[in-house]
Amino acid sequence: MADRFPLVVNSTTNQITEVMSGDDLLFDSTDLKTSTGNLVLNPAADVDIQQDIVNSTGNVKVDDELEVTGRLALGTTVGAGTDLRINRTWNNNAVTFMGLDMDITPTALASASRLVRLRNTGVDKFTIDVDGNTRTFGTLTVDGATTLSSTLNAVGAVDFDSTLNVDGNTTLVGTLGVTGATTLTTLTTSGDITVTGQATFTSAIDANSTLNVQGISTFQSNIVPSTDEGAGLGTSALPWAAAHIGEIEIANGTTGNDDNTITTATGDLFLTSAGGDITITGRVQMTSSDSDNNLTITSTDSTADIGPDLILYRNSSTPADDDGLGSIRFTGNNDLGVEQLYARIYSRATDVTDNTENGKVFIDVIDGGNNVNAMEITSAQVTIGGNLVVNGTQTVLNTTTLSVEDNTVELRRGNNLTAADGGIQVNLTTDANGASTSSQQLIWDNSASSWRTGDVVGNTTNYSSLVTEARDNDITGTLTVHSMLEDADYVTGSAATGTINFDAKGRNVLWYSQNATGDVTLNFRGDGSTTLDTMMDATEILTSTFVIPNGTTAFKVASVTVDGSAPTAVQWANGSAYPAGTPSGTDVYVFTIIKTGANAFTVLASQSTFS
Repeated sequence: MADRFPLVVNSTTNQITEVMSGDDLLFDSTDLKTSTGNLVLNPAADVDIQQDIVNSTGNVKVDDELEVTGRLALGTTVGAGTDLRINRTWNNNAVTFMGLDMDITPTALASASRLVRLRNTGVDKFTIDVDGNTRTFGTLTVDGATTLSSTLNAVGAVDFDSTLNVDGNTTLVGTLGVTGATTLTTLTTSGDITVTGQATFTSAIDANSTLNVQGISTFQSNIVPSTDEGAGLGTSALPWAAAHIGEIEIANGTTGNDDNTITTATGDLFLTSAGGDITITGRVQMTSSDSDNNLTITSTDSTADIGPDLILYRNSSTPADDDGLGSIRFTGNNDLGVEQLYARIYSRATDVTDNTENGKVFIDVIDGGNNVNAMEITSAQVTIGGNLVVNGTQTVLNTTTLSVEDNTVELRRGNNLTAADGGIQVNLTTDANGASTSSQQLIWDNSASSWRTGDVVGNTTNYSSLVTEARDNDITGTLTVHSMLEDADYVTGSAATGTINFDAKGRNVLWYSQNATGDVTLNFRGDGSTTLDTMMDATEILTSTFVIPNGTTAFKVASVTVDGSAPTAVQWANGSAYPAGTPSGTDVYVFTIIKTGANAFTVLASQSTFS
């Protein structure tokens, strides 16, 4: 080494400008100092510094890697058991200080790259990735207020003694304990969460394990289930005894399904309000597989008031006459499986004027596919659109007057009836129990085949018969007729000629309007199915009138028969049998028929001429 010069010194500046290749520069118990400027060390290999590096005015700059194999202290003496220690005093308000400042530009990197990684025996305990995501693998205890503007992911237990504010997504695999008020934008946990203070969630909570909230929890956004339609409150073994819920909004599932269901694991679902009211806004649809007891409203009121009651309230801000108030509709499927309205009950406010309000109830049914009004009800009347059928044993009408607009009042309507008595009874007096003590009856006496009137007092009835076309008995007692009109058949469509049947049932006069065209044989009978002999008893008398007009050629009654046969005798007034007709006049024949025995009749006849 005596013939070598490892150092090259500039003769003008007296500076060492070069160290010969292959030689080392060793300062043994000697300081390396510069009076001014920087000390630049840029060897090809490592610089092994075993003593202090001191620069009183400038910086110590290392352009290559700086490897510290021992303990490192900046601004202080390293303490026992401490690997890295930084000790500085910040005392300038105009300076922005950085205790530890790392600025990495990752132009190309693997996905597992981390800005900060703390390990224990090769196992990660704390990491910060290139996006700023921070992850702790053990228990995180924070004594002061904590605000995270991005994501918090905790694999182990995290305990905050004060407030925790997280603006980003929060994922917990372990336990999160927060003593103060807590605001989480999004929380995802697979472990336990215990919040002893007030927790405010501005977004969703995704809890894979137990969420235990001991204080008040305010959800400003959503509680999101882990899967579509897969969330529950409580369990079958430990249900909620009392849930105080402000507002719950059920959004669409991830599949866009608008049908959302609240289902109990077992047993019934109870909704109880301390104030007594449960208000539901929107439509309510109930579905049950049972055929009865689908909707039950129970009142536990012990007074005599009416209850429970069902109110259909039309809360209109502009009420007007004939507004619809409410409707109960009865629907079912037709044979094509299409839902069809079959009946409904609804109401209208016919008058909404204060203190003079009126209402009406309607009942509609479907008939032949068309909606038909079956009944209208007001305070004044009940109108039934169809037939009224009462199947009870008694119908009581507490009205002053019963008005019937039908032409016929039918009694004893039914299938396979047999003949029986029937009629109308007018009660005159009743006892204290409403039972009749005296009355008047108009009844059909089936055994006598006649109409009768009855005077009923107690159990005694005194009957009197009325005259009918097919009567078999005379009227009992005295019949006083103040005025009588006879029934006549007035024939306008044809002229009298040949054999003419005079049906005695229902008429006493047969009158032709057109001039006769031939002589007439007049046959007296009951009707087409009843003989006069059957209709009359012996000694009974029938008086009939026959009227025919004549033209210039006169015709007459040339023959008289009874039931198609000649009578026993025909006797004419004035002794002239079958007198001739009157030309251009009207002949009126009067026949008095006397039944003298079985099929035996005497006819007393007369003719009068009018011209």
